[in-house]
Amino acid sequence: FQIGDVDAALDECRAALRLAPESAKGHVQLGVILMTKQDWRHAAAALKEAVRLDPELAQAHYNLGTVQYSLGNPKAAVEAYRRALALQSS
Repeated sequence: FQIGDVDAALDECRAALRLAPESAKGHVQLGVILMTKQDWRHAAAALKEAVRLDPELAQAHYNLGTVQYSLGNPKAAVEAYRRALALQSS
C-alpha cells in the first residue's frame, strides 16, 4: 500500500480478513484502502463493520466520518467525528 500498489494491498487485506474476519483493525485498513480508491460505499461498509467489532476504535469512527462526508452525509460525518474525538479524549 505504501509503495502505491493499491490493488495488491486491497487483495492482501481481503485475504487477511478471510483468515481473521473479526479483526476490527483489519476492517479499518480495508476501509482506508477503499477510501484511497474513492470507493466510498464499500469503505463505509468496511468501517461500519470495524465499529461494530470494536466500538471504542477511534480511528474507525474518524475514517467513517470522512467517508460519510464524501458520500454527502454531513450529519453522519459530524456524529462520527464527535465519537472519534470523545474516544481520543478518554
